[in-house]
Amino acid sequence: MPIYLLSVLTAGHIMKSILITGCSSGFGLETAKYFLERGWRVIATMRTPDDNVIPLPPTCNC
Repeated sequence: MPIYLLSVLTAGHIMKSILITGCSSGFGLETAKYFLERGWRVIATMRTPDDNVIPLPPTCNC
């Protein structure tokens, strides 16, 4: 399961971001939850996308 750490410059400040593959279960899912709980922008990928696995945050304009 590859994990990529990114820094995104948005409106003059750096937003911590992470791209995680294999997030439908197991280590990938737990890693995504870990970073979400700490305020990171998480880009979670999985073979069969399911919004119930990692729901969008309430403030997301997606």
